[in-house]
Amino acid sequence: MRSVYGMLCIVDLTDNRNRFFERFRKHNIDFKRAEIDGAQPVFLISSHSRYSDFSALKNVVSRCGKALFVNGHIPDGFEALAFKAQVLPLKMLVETAVGYYKLLPRSSQKVTVSIFDKRACACSEASELCRFVRSVRIVTDNIKAYKKCARAVFESCGACMLVSGSSYAANKSDIVIAADDLRLQNIEFSKAVVFKKYTRKPNVYELDDCRKSIEIPGLSVAGIDNFTLLCALFEECGYKLNSIPVFYGAEVFKKS
Repeated sequence: MRSVYGMLCIVDLTDNRNRFFERFRKHNIDFKRAEIDGAQPVFLISSHSRYSDFSALKNVVSRCGKALFVNGHIPDGFEALAFKAQVLPLKMLVETAVGYYKLLPRSSQKVTVSIFDKRACACSEASELCRFVRSVRIVTDNIKAYKKCARAVFESCGACMLVSGSSYAANKSDIVIAADDLRLQNIEFSKAVVFKKYTRKPNVYELDDCRKSIEIPGLSVAGIDNFTLLCALFEECGYKLNSIPVFYGAEVFKKS
């Protein structure tokens, strides 16, 4: 997990009043700051859905880092600013796999698991998984961080962790774990488990139902589900969790 966090804003464009004079009057961009215990502040931005000054709005939003849009209403040109959950879902997927494999008899733990972790966000979960499967392969852009994990795992329990920057390191894996399936098109594997599936590859399965009831003290936003909000706070604002939640459906990690 990164030690330096960005900022997060929540953009509400649900004001769609269509009275005749709305298009002629100036629509302000309302800007508020919300404090959350254990995290950096969140900025609440609201304006009219059609008659706002979208150039000024985009400038404000871009200065605040990533954005969550109420009811998923993302104006044209704002797509690159929209927050997409990656870090917490990946950590949860690996943690869910740990919970599944550690309950199996040793004879059923003979699987090779590959994890796509671009920023080395799930090092601790991946290290734990090494104890309960035959081998773990890591595909990452942060090879240095995972090489350190691999040495520590080998020294502590003799387990194997292969670290690579190439997607092809995951080829022929029993299980592939990734936040989404966009980098899995050119490799072969028995089964992949992802948070978001964007392709039609048949052996890719989604896990996105959190087993834990999510409540965030001091912040609730109509039009944004609490899990998405938690992911954004965790990744962008450094929100601390006592433990990493897991997903329903861990049996999907059963070897094909």
